[in-house]
Amino acid sequence: MGGLENLYQEIILDHYRNRRHRGTLENPTAAVDHNNPVCGDAIHLEIRVDDGTLVGVAHTGDRCSIPQAAASS
Repeated sequence: MGGLENLYQEIILDHYRNRRHRGTLENPTAAVDHNNPVCGDAIHLEIRVDDGTLVGVAHTGDRCSIPQAAASS
């Protein structure tokens, strides 16, 4: 693998192992669930907006590292 591919893989694994914004929010403004029936990936995303400003982001989920890392970003 080249340098860029290695960096991409390292970033995904870091976000998967050390997830940012993991958990739930108290009184989220919006929430969404996505499930992939083919592989079983599941993710729940929440945001909180106060006076037009994003003040909170949280996620929970299972399975594959790529959607979990994407939610962690």
